[in-house]
Amino acid sequence: MRILSLVTDGFGGRGGIALHCRHLLGALCAIDKVRTVHALPRIKPEYVEVMPEKLDYLDLSANSSFAYLIALIKESTFAGRWDLVVCEHINLLPVAAIIAMLHRARLILVIHGFESWKRPGFFSHLALRQIDQVLSVSEVTKKRFLNWSGLKPAKVTVIPNAIDTDLFIPGPRPDYLQQRYGLKNEPVIMTLGRLSAQERSKGFDIVISAMTDLLLKTPSLHYLIIGEGDDRNRLEKLTRENGVSSRVIFTGEINDSEKVDHYRLADAYIMPSRLEGFGYVYLEAMACGLPLVGSKLDGSRDALLNGILGELVDPDDRNELNGAIMRALEKPKSVPKQLIQFSLPNFNQAVDSLVQRVIRSGD
Repeated sequence: MRILSLVTDGFGGRGGIALHCRHLLGALCAIDKVRTVHALPRIKPEYVEVMPEKLDYLDLSANSSFAYLIALIKESTFAGRWDLVVCEHINLLPVAAIIAMLHRARLILVIHGFESWKRPGFFSHLALRQIDQVLSVSEVTKKRFLNWSGLKPAKVTVIPNAIDTDLFIPGPRPDYLQQRYGLKNEPVIMTLGRLSAQERSKGFDIVISAMTDLLLKTPSLHYLIIGEGDDRNRLEKLTRENGVSSRVIFTGEINDSEKVDHYRLADAYIMPSRLEGFGYVYLEAMACGLPLVGSKLDGSRDALLNGILGELVDPDDRNELNGAIMRALEKPKSVPKQLIQFSLPNFNQAVDSLVQRVIRSGD
């Protein structure tokens, strides 16, 4: 079996979609019947990573629409016949559908979050007819996709995101980070994500506003905001307006090598979001033993198993959020046994079953 995958980002990229692309490409390469996987990323890798042996990661065409088009023509015309085309973003679906049609290949679309919650452009909507199966990362995304797509529920399979539990494990507070941020074993809550002015959905501003109440109950509390983006100035201004700037720490972008240590620095992970398709960060925090507070309004419900693995709140209900944060701070750190549901072996097995089912449907 030969697989062509169109991805936005992947190896050498940052963020949840890039991580999902890496996991999915790894799972495809792990299938016994797969001979080769060619991946065409739209975004140039930021750093070098070790890749699966069967993977040909063709990143020379990234960051250029013209070069990407040429690469697509080359892969669809001169690279041999493809048995399966995997499209990792709905915006790439029109070209993925054309390639699948030309090669009489099966077609899988992957949907992550808000990019698939509303009807896309004309050509992406038209290309839905070509899809053999949709892989959704959460039940919330599946339901919102089905609301507008017109596809039958049987066409959409939910395979949750996965976590590498060998990498994310509990540990003591790192002294070097406490010194870096001027902490002295005070309680810390944290949120990790891109500070985007266009996607103000993580809930950074909501937690900043809540800090005025939280500090009345826990005066030594600190809020750690990990990430960078064009919304940082607004958020920093908000801390000053709320009189909590001395208790909110903006770390900027951190190295991946320090991510686990930053989770270990915190006592609870808080993200009252609105547009999360799932939320890898919940799994990472959970694997490091942190109590969690997530949102009722998006795919956070899937990551927290509808409240089993953490508290779910309405981001607009400040009292509900404050209460959940205080309860999270009182909980001991521990890794829940249910985390096994999100293991990489389970993810790989689920992807294998999905691919085999899709391929058999074309026989």
